[in-house]
Amino acid sequence: MKKNERVKVVHIITLSLVIFFLLGAILNIYIVNQSLKRLALDDAESKANMLVDHHLAIHAYFTKILKPRLIQRSAPYRNKESFEPSWMSPNYAIREIHKYFSELNHSEYYIKEASTNARNPENEADGAERAFLEKLIDHHEIESEAGIRTIAGKTYFTLLKKGEVMEGACLTCHGNPSDAPKQLTQLYGVERGFHKKEGNLVSAISLRVPLSTAYATVQKTTGYLSVLLAAGLAILLVIQFMFYRRWFISPLTIVRDKALEIAGTEENHLGEKILGLPGKEWSDMADAFNEMSVKLKNGRDRLEDQVEERTQELHTANEQLR
Repeated sequence: MKKNERVKVVHIITLSLVIFFLLGAILNIYIVNQSLKRLALDDAESKANMLVDHHLAIHAYFTKILKPRLIQRSAPYRNKESFEPSWMSPNYAIREIHKYFSELNHSEYYIKEASTNARNPENEADGAERAFLEKLIDHHEIESEAGIRTIAGKTYFTLLKKGEVMEGACLTCHGNPSDAPKQLTQLYGVERGFHKKEGNLVSAISLRVPLSTAYATVQKTTGYLSVLLAAGLAILLVIQFMFYRRWFISPLTIVRDKALEIAGTEENHLGEKILGLPGKEWSDMADAFNEMSVKLKNGRDRLEDQVEERTQELHTANEQLR
């Protein structure tokens, strides 16, 4: 007997069903996982752009409205050597605003106006921010750069965007140290944040939106989906087994057993019929089998009658010859 003849058809069908289901489940889980990650990334990018625009709007308000008006109104009450960073330095004000924001929101958002040789070390550009600033020097058409970074074991969506250019009104504090208010140099020194030129790009907005929590939610959702699909596969296999047993295995077993009985040594089974098979196809097969069984029995009976008749004729002929 050939090897493939010993393999049960129901096992082949079940194995094929399991394979196709698993392939479909894996593909579905992968698509859902990637779609949810893409959704989380799009949401992070939208938040990042909104926060950067909000940052630039605050900076523009301080530079173009608040600072000029306060300088004009306070001129009679202060001397040129005075310096109050809370309203004279937009970067200082924005940094302090962000600290309040971080206290209210614990989602680990990160934003700063990154620059090289920054007056405040908190604004000093890191490696990626410095590389972006250097790239902007040779490629003025670049406006922003986005990506995904893993920092201290946590995943972030990062956005680097071209910041402010140096304006003439800002050169008093960022040009020659000798022209800066004494209170400024006493506070920050004369080494950092000076020697800028009008029109030069001085900073880039660096923002990070945490993705670890969102990605963890994606993995949890994917895990739930995997469990659900595994349960679905188990239920499907049980239903499939019950279905095949009722509509395939049991009828086939009945037909096989009856055929073996007829083919056996006992001749009294010939002519017996198969009854009660489910479904039209099995009923049609049973009718054909029953018709064959009856015809074979009738044929055998006629053959036996003919044999008996011929035997009787031979016996009569032998008697006459005597």
